[in-house]
Formats: sequence, structure tokens, C-alpha cells
Amino acid sequence: MTEETINICPVCDMIGEFNTHTMQHNRKVLHFCSAQCKETFVAHPLLYLGKADRSKDIKERTLHMAEPLDAEATKQVISCLKSMMGVKDVSVDGEKVHITYDLLQVTEKAIEKALTDAELPLSKSWLERLHRAWVQGNEETELDNLEIKPAPSCHRTPPKI
Repeated sequence: MTEETINICPVCDMIGEFNTHTMQHNRKVLHFCSAQCKETFVAHPLLYLGKADRSKDIKERTLHMAEPLDAEATKQVISCLKSMMGVKDVSVDGEKVHITYDLLQVTEKAIEKALTDAELPLSKSWLERLHRAWVQGNEETELDNLEIKPAPSCHRTPPKI
């Protein structure tokens, strides 16, 4: 059998010549436009292979930074987040960072990691850490649920396609 090569990023549908972020899945070589898209695919492959509903799932979140951001730090936060696939809008108000993003392309967990990697510290209060963990858990469950379709059984007819 021959390998089928796909030059469309399965996460964001970007078309191009992608050589650095590839992987094999079910005898297909998949090319990704970025490491972020590859990580997103690995976490939920069925969501991106046409087996699930991929309508946009826009989320609006507010993250609290460790301290109010000055003008330079504000520019750095906005630049860091807007460079991520799926981030639609970012605004900063003191220590609050308001983000609008597509959950099917980026998660709050990935956003938090990007800020941490850029050495932009988030609030460490127990309430904020608890809230971020709760949001991350909910997003993970939501993505898992999008992958799962009810299987037909002898008591239920299969859904019509």
C-alpha cells in the first residue's frame, strides 16, 4: 500500500508546503503548519479527521497576571498570544488579560503555557489556580465529548447521515 500525503494542516486547514511538523497516522503522512497544531491534533485526533462536528467553538476567558502590566509587558503579552493559531482577540486591562479564541485550535492550557514560556507570570493565588484548572478540565471534557458519537445498539437505530 502506498502512503497518502496530505498537504493541508488538519487542525487549521491551512494549505502549504510543511516540512518540519509531520507525523504518520493510519498510513497517512500528515503535515502541520506549526508545533501547536501538531500537539492539538495528537491530543484529539478524531476531532480533526472529519469524524466529529468541527463547527467553531469560540471561548472568551480572562486570565489574571501576577501583577499589573506596564506598556512593554502589555505589548509582549499581546504579541505572544496573537502569534498563536486560534487566538482571535487579546486585550489587557491592568493585570487582566481578556482572550477570545477558538477551542478547536487552541486551549486555555496552551495559552497558559505560552505565557509561562515567555516568562509572563500568571497569578499564583489559590483561587486563580483553581479557576484555571477548572477551565482546563472543562475544555478537555468538551473536546473529548466532541469526538465521541453514540454507537448504534440493538435498542436504538443508527443516526441518519
